[in-house]
Parts: sequence; C-alpha cells; structure tokens
Amino acid sequence: MNFLSNIKIGTKLWIGFGTVGLILATVVLLSIFKVSGSGVLTDRVIDLRAPTAKLGVELQNGLNASLANLRGYMLLGKDKFESARVADWNDRINPGLAKMTELSRNWTVEANKQKLATMKQDFAKLRQAQDEIASISGTVDNLPATKILVEQAAPQAAIMSKEITAMIDEEGSLKATSARKALLGMMADVRGSLGLGLANIRAYLLTGSDTFRVQFDAHWRKNTTRFKDLQRNRGLLSSTQSAAFRRFSSARNIFDPLPPKMFAMRGSDEWNTANYWLGTKAAPVAAAINVTLNGMIENQQRLMNTDAGIARESISALKWMLWILLGVGIVFAFGIASAVTRSIVKPIGQVVERVETLRNTDI
Repeated sequence: MNFLSNIKIGTKLWIGFGTVGLILATVVLLSIFKVSGSGVLTDRVIDLRAPTAKLGVELQNGLNASLANLRGYMLLGKDKFESARVADWNDRINPGLAKMTELSRNWTVEANKQKLATMKQDFAKLRQAQDEIASISGTVDNLPATKILVEQAAPQAAIMSKEITAMIDEEGSLKATSARKALLGMMADVRGSLGLGLANIRAYLLTGSDTFRVQFDAHWRKNTTRFKDLQRNRGLLSSTQSAAFRRFSSARNIFDPLPPKMFAMRGSDEWNTANYWLGTKAAPVAAAINVTLNGMIENQQRLMNTDAGIARESISALKWMLWILLGVGIVFAFGIASAVTRSIVKPIGQVVERVETLRNTDI
C-alpha cells in the first residue's frame, strides 16, 4: 500500500468508500440477476404450469359431467338433464378450451400444442355425438324394433283383431251346427293366438328375453295352422264374414314378415340407437380425450416440479453466493479500511509529532 502514501487524503477516502460501494453494488446486482432468474421460473409455475394442470382437471370434470347428464337424459327423459349437459359445454368445456388455447402460446413443449389441437377436434366430435344422441333419445327412432311395432305391426294387428272379432260376433247370431261350432273354434284360436303372440312380441322388445320369442313362435305357428283351417272352410262364411276375412287376410300378409324383423333388430347391438351411439361414438372419443388430458396434466405437473426444483436450487445457490460475497466483502472492506486508515493516520501522526517537537523547541 506504499502507493497510497503519495495520494491525497480526500482521494484516499474516495478510494475506500468507492471500493466498498463497488462490492455492495456487485452483491446487489448478482442478487437481482439470480432473483430474476428464479422469478421467471416461479412465474412460469404460477402463471403457466399450475393453471394448465388446473384447466386439465376442470375440462375432465366438465367432460364427465356432460356424459353423466346425457345418460340421465337418456334414462329419465327429463329436460333438466339436457339443460345441464348444454350448460356443461357452454359454461365449462368451451371456456376451458379457450383458456387452454391462450395458455398454450407460452407452452415450452411442442408436442403438447399438437395434442391440444387434436383434443380440440375430439371435443368437437364428442359434442356432435352427444347432440345426436340427445336428439334421438326418447323418440320412436331410438328403438327401431319398437318403431316397426308401433308404425307397422300394431296397426295391422288391430285390423286383424277387429275383423276376426267381427266374424266371431256375427257367428254368434247364426244357427249353431257342428260345422259352425268348429268354425267358431277356428276363429277363437286365431284371435287368441294373435293376442298372445302380440303380448310376447311386446315382452321380447321390452326385455330381450328369448323365452318370449320362443313363445311367440309357438303361438304364431298355431295361428298359421288355424288360419289355414279357416281358409279351407271359408265356404261356410257369410258374405259379411267373407269380407271381414279378406280384410283380415290382407292385414295378416302385411304383418307376417314383421315379427322376424323386430326380433332381429331387438337382438342386435343397435336395438337402442342412443345407447349404441353412446358406446360407439361418444364413449371412445371421451376416453381418448381423457387419455390426452391425463397426459397433459401429468406433463405439466412434471414440468412444474422441474421448474420448482430449479428455482429452489437457484435460491439455494443465491444464498451460498451471498454468504461468500458477504465474507469477501468483509475481508476486502477490512483490508481497504485498514490500508486507508494506516495511510491517513501515519502521516497525521507524523505531523502531530513534528508540531509537538516544534512547540517544545525554543526557536
């Protein structure tokens, strides 16, 4: 520190305080730099990772709620379930997708952006499938076999029942003979087997149990046999009975091929269209969306944990750096203070000593 001996006192003070200030500024700047880096990671966790994971969970909840309300509407037909399903889309799913799309602009994993684009397409498919299911649910088109019964088979059965009943009623007013009694028995068997057959058709369409189909086949075979017997004895019919029998025969010809069609439709996987579409259209797409969302949530959680870990490491490193800089600063400050002090105090001491010498000297 001999170079300080040739420097003025004011300059020495400036050097001392300036060096301490430089050390302080270095510590502050390094701290700001480290804290800024940690702040970027923290902001990314708070403003990007956590909201994305939260939105993923919210989208899953909205998706599951929409499916639950759709099933409720399919089972009970109550409008409140359909209104709730529409609200799930308008208030939860669509806004969630919009927010996630906005967040995706800052995503750091390109694959997640591609998954989001695919998932948005899947959500559009799911909405269309759900709307189609809701529109057909509760209508006659939802049950094709029942539609045939209601629109085709039942009207013809009503005609047959009406005409055979008219024939039986008129037969009661005619003179009884053994032949006519047999004829009446044929008519009664035709009407009875028809009624029992219809009952088993309805039971089969309701339950899908083969027991009712087998019973229908037995009743319809009897109906066919007795109908042929009646046809062979139609010469015994009166003119009005003959006209009724012609109408009965015409309706029966239309009705006859319909039961096999109804049984085939009811026995297929598509007997309930809404359920079939739910299983083949909506459910697979919903499952794919859930897989994508689960992957995105797990990915964001991993990234969040990674960023949080880096932030913790950065803060820990900052603490160690500050302790080191504190030690270095104390050493430097002490050394500089000592050097400056010695460079100032020694000359001042010499001056004081000389003054004392001069004062004690008789000039």
